[in-house]
Amino acid sequence: MINELHMLLLFLLFGGILSIIFNIFCSKILYKYLDEHLDFITYDETKSPLTSIYVLGRGKSAVFNNIISALIPFVCFVFGIPAIFFDIRYVWGIILSIFYAIFYNIILWREDVFIAIFDKSEIILKYNLPEDTFLGYHAGYAQLICLFISAFCVIFGMTHYYTLHNIHCLIYVLICIICMLLICYVDKVDKYLFIDLKDDKTYKRYCLAMFLIVFVLTYTYLPLK
Repeated sequence: MINELHMLLLFLLFGGILSIIFNIFCSKILYKYLDEHLDFITYDETKSPLTSIYVLGRGKSAVFNNIISALIPFVCFVFGIPAIFFDIRYVWGIILSIFYAIFYNIILWREDVFIAIFDKSEIILKYNLPEDTFLGYHAGYAQLICLFISAFCVIFGMTHYYTLHNIHCLIYVLICIICMLLICYVDKVDKYLFIDLKDDKTYKRYCLAMFLIVFVLTYTYLPLK
């Protein structure tokens, strides 16, 4: 178990280093090419994918950057190569990365609904607005909760269905997906709830409640043996 953990940490370390090298030496050439051939992309040469997720723009452009600079290198170097040459179980890392990336990028795409905390601070400072002004739902918090739910979904739902073939595992996976969709489309939910999710504390409690649903189901409903 310790050796497997050491191997994983080693692949994370070297995979991270290779991802950084890829972004330093390959992204500039690739992004210039994309800027010339795709209308929705505007490459800002003053920024780097290592320091700004908005190097190609916002919305779907940011999603594009996230896939190229983070998801593809991370999955290939950290899980893809180890799965091919060392242990097929690293495929679960690929599945987890892609599964989480789907919901992370939905939030990133919906820039008219979600806002990064640094963007909110900048706007409030620029226009001298009250601190509690609603400019969008907190993107970072939603993405963090989706990360935890994705991990539970893959580790406790998908892997257990693979070994046990129990229908409860699939129902558990479905519940996890629904919880993440309720977070990604919180603005739709907000229209029908009697509580105001535009309030920051209430919104965070709502996201946490989605995770607690999954957490409780993991140990009360899901067959773990």
